[in-house]
Order: sequence, then structure tokens, then C-alpha cells
Amino acid sequence: KSDSAQTEQYEINYPLLRKVAKQISIDLAKAIIKSTLPVLQSLFPEDGTDSGTKVLANFAIDDNLKRKYSAFLSRKILKAMQLNFTSLIKDDGSVNESVLLDCILSVCDENLLGHEDLQVLFNRPDGENTRKDIRDNLENFLKNMMPSLLKDINLKRKRIIPSVDVTLNSE
Repeated sequence: KSDSAQTEQYEINYPLLRKVAKQISIDLAKAIIKSTLPVLQSLFPEDGTDSGTKVLANFAIDDNLKRKYSAFLSRKILKAMQLNFTSLIKDDGSVNESVLLDCILSVCDENLLGHEDLQVLFNRPDGENTRKDIRDNLENFLKNMMPSLLKDINLKRKRIIPSVDVTLNSE
């Protein structure tokens, strides 16, 4: 006598995870640059005296530089996400926004607000307060942006596994 049945298991859809992570990192990098650079440029207008303001002025006129920096930031965000893949996905398959936010902010702290060319600007008397204000604004911007970016993402898939129960009778 044999009875066959099926059991359901849920697993992470890794191909979708890689695709979603790449797209999210690209979208977020573009949004971060689009929202942060104008603020930096208005806080530190170019006066021709230091390298930090020249870097910001170059971003304003050079789209190629902006595109390259966006790609660089995107790769850094993707790498940070990959290091946290296991905690990035909730049990229901959605993206854990707080873990994603931590990944992004750590990348921004290191590669944007901590960028060596901008340290000249942040070493000014009000520089640390300015850095904190920019980071707080960036955090609020990301918190507001994430729900729309992540709304229909489910990274789990159902896998149906056939199982067979076999009973042997010996006579």
C-alpha cells in the first residue's frame, strides 16, 4: 500500500533577490545623489578656495561624473545588501526596511558624507552639525521613499515537494 502526498515549503527566491537588490541599489544611488548634492552645493557654494567646493561644482556641470559616482555608490549599496542578505528578508518574504536603511546609511556615511574630498568642508566650524543635518535629512528621505520602492516585493517562493509514505507488510 502506498499513499502519496505533497508538502509545501517556502524558500528564498535567490534569482529574484539578486535582481531586486541590483535594481534597488541603482534606484537608491540615483535618488541619494539627486537629493543630497543640491543640498551640499547650497550649503557650500563654490568660492574657488578649496577642493571640496570644486568637487561639488564639478558634479553640477559634469553628468558623466555624476553617472560614474552613481554607479560607484550603487555597487557599494549592493555589496552592503549582499553582506546582510540573511537579515534583509523577513519571514513573510518582504524586505526588512530597517536593515536596508542601515545598509544604505552606512554606505552614505562612508562614501558620501565621509568622502575625503568633502572633509575640507566638514572640518569647518559648523561642519559636524551640517554633516548631521544632511544625514538626518537623508535618513528621512530614504524612510519616505522605501515603502513605495519596496511595496510589491516578495522574495519567497513556494516549492511543492512530493512525498510518499510506504507501508510494508511482511507475511
